[in-house]
Amino acid sequence: MNDWIYKLLRPELQNSVSVVASAVGTRLSYILHQNTQYLLRFWTDTDLMQMVLEYQNEVEEGQNKLYETICERLQPEILGKTELGAIHSSRYVFLIVDGQYLGSEKLKAGAEAMMKSQWFQQLPETLHDIEDDFKESIPRCYSPVFSQNSNEQEMIYYVMPRIYESQMIYVVMVEAFSDFKDLFGDLKEAESGELALIGYDEKILFTNKTPSVFEKMSQEEICKLFPEGQYEVKLEERKADTLLGIRISYKIENLRLVVSLKKSDFLKPYIPFRRMTGKLLIGFTVILLMLIILILKKILFRLEKLSKQMQQIKQENYNLEEQVSGSDEVGMLADSFYQMMDQIQVNLNTIREQEAKEHRIEYSLLVSQINPHFIYNTLNTITYLAELNRTKDIMVINKALIGMLRDRLQISGLQIFDNIKEEAKQLESYITIQRYLCSGEIDYEFCSMPECENVLYPKNVLQPLVENSILHGLLLHRNEDGKLVPGKIRILIRKQDKQVITEVLDNGVGMNRKQIEEFFECNLEERFLDIYEKGKRAHIGISNIRMRMKYLYGDAFQMQVFLPDEGGLKIVFTIPYKAN
Repeated sequence: MNDWIYKLLRPELQNSVSVVASAVGTRLSYILHQNTQYLLRFWTDTDLMQMVLEYQNEVEEGQNKLYETICERLQPEILGKTELGAIHSSRYVFLIVDGQYLGSEKLKAGAEAMMKSQWFQQLPETLHDIEDDFKESIPRCYSPVFSQNSNEQEMIYYVMPRIYESQMIYVVMVEAFSDFKDLFGDLKEAESGELALIGYDEKILFTNKTPSVFEKMSQEEICKLFPEGQYEVKLEERKADTLLGIRISYKIENLRLVVSLKKSDFLKPYIPFRRMTGKLLIGFTVILLMLIILILKKILFRLEKLSKQMQQIKQENYNLEEQVSGSDEVGMLADSFYQMMDQIQVNLNTIREQEAKEHRIEYSLLVSQINPHFIYNTLNTITYLAELNRTKDIMVINKALIGMLRDRLQISGLQIFDNIKEEAKQLESYITIQRYLCSGEIDYEFCSMPECENVLYPKNVLQPLVENSILHGLLLHRNEDGKLVPGKIRILIRKQDKQVITEVLDNGVGMNRKQIEEFFECNLEERFLDIYEKGKRAHIGISNIRMRMKYLYGDAFQMQVFLPDEGGLKIVFTIPYKAN
């Protein structure tokens, strides 16, 4: 009888539990997102990182003063309202440097206990694995749940490492696990079942029962419990149990919730009804079951509506026609959900506006850079020619310089693209000036295939490459007698399929493999850190071009370097074909 009733009601019962579980996952995800933003505030605080390094090198008296300053900077954060059903959380932060704790004395005992744990001893290896799996993101992970003191208060830690000037600094957030448990409470059926929080690499961070059914499962079995999409719920039946898997964070944190419910848990509200149906006729039982199904559909109507609205949110459609309301638990859950959606919309709009502004400013700065030494040397050359009364030469070099500067003024207005004819004109002006600066002729050839005439070509890409060819290639190329070898530069632009291929070839001294890796294959973030913090500005034009092309084309931009047998250097880069 029990199995028969369960099979009859299973679709509606499981759907209702899935909706509630999805809402729990959504609310938990909101806390996790705020946790990440909270840690990033300290992770990006360069002044704080510098104070930590100074603290390591200070004597005891200076350390005490710096310790107080660091602790004042590590401010906690209390979020959310106190009303029933509202999302709230309290989070605190401390640092770990060379196995040394830096932070509030209130957190020290629990932190030191955590640092002695096997999980923390294996943390460097875990973070290394995360870094390999998510190369474009900052590695980070959650800890298992720890008991902080004799009161058995459960705490969870969230760690984000940063290497600052060769020093490994762990930025650690600690949060009362009760903040998570308050959200788990919406899964009423889970009170008599098993519940577990799963972290990176399928590690069990928390379970409400020991021994747990999940401890007996393999990593592969646990992994199969979870859907790909965030907030989604996956149900899997195993003999007498039903397992629910919910993904509640982005894949890098890989935080998931899994619940094991017995079929009897689903049927608890219907125990009196089941006893009564055993004594009634089959026909009367069928009628009652039909009535119950109708009643359940009416009760679950608002949950179904809320579920559809959550599906809309998953598709980034925030225009909800009619909101679910009520003073019961469903109404409170819906109210919390709508509050969170409103806040997410505000945050998304703010982030988009800020990112757009930063991208515009960043691109404008990158594309308009010009070497001040080049202008200085050009003006010195004009002065020298004036002393020799070479008026015509002055007019030629001055006209070329004015043309280049006028082009930079257009760039400052965010004219990102131009046609190849205009790029060739600006490049000719640059070569004209360089011929005067180099006190000799440079054999220069520019060739563009006819099918490339109307292509949208990024401004000021070729000039930095030609500049590197002259300064680091041609001017260093000497024969056995120490005389300058006549320089040659060839540029070819052609279309192949849906791509535009540009080749820049010179007969200079070329590069060795180490130089190619340093300037053409290096990590751009590390390269710009060397440029702006360590002053390593050699070949800055190459890094500038790579950063701009990454901004414009992403992975569609490719750059390769070749060392021809006859000497010199050949640079080939590819961009998508876009007609003007």
